[in-house]
Amino acid sequence: MLNTLANHGFLPRDGRNITKDDFNNAQVLALNFDPSLASTTTNAMVAKLGSPKNSSIAFDLADFASHNHTEHDASLTRLDIIQGPISDIQPSMVDLLLADSNTQYLNTSSIGYSRARREAESVAIGSPMLSAAFTSFAQLEASFILVVFGVGGLNDTDARDAPKSQVHDWLNNERFPTDYGYERSQTILISDLQQSLINGIKSFRDEYAGST
Repeated sequence: MLNTLANHGFLPRDGRNITKDDFNNAQVLALNFDPSLASTTTNAMVAKLGSPKNSSIAFDLADFASHNHTEHDASLTRLDIIQGPISDIQPSMVDLLLADSNTQYLNTSSIGYSRARREAESVAIGSPMLSAAFTSFAQLEASFILVVFGVGGLNDTDARDAPKSQVHDWLNNERFPTDYGYERSQTILISDLQQSLINGIKSFRDEYAGST
């Protein structure tokens, strides 16, 4: 999503010298995030850079590809570090993410299964098991798919659906999938929504963890 925001000019297109305010404003303007959700997201992301980098005034997008800081193994769409380049999207992995749902949408159940599957695959190829902190962080990351592209789920966030066509186009091209019907949310997206989605993903991930 950071690359998407830069590609559309909500962040500097060269990905350099970005302040926390820049990150916050980009989320509010481009995604209609509530300012508190934008700030929470920015602070969580920057904190993962570790000291002293997280005390910097400005950051480059490249900073957020640092392995075992913000980037981690068992990604839904990228290789583990023992496999090769960790910053390159893997279209075949995107396809598997989408195939984890047997409908034309992703939801908390399918993404929870995807998280369990990827963690099992990662360990199977010899990567270390994700720490509890990164397991939680990965669920937070995955929730953004449903926060940004999901619809519905007003009374039940497990029923919030993200169209596969939009997610496929976004992940592979790092641009907003307007050709596939994406529109900026007309409703302000708030922290409570995201937390409910995280809870759903965690619940399904834990349920599927023993069966993948």
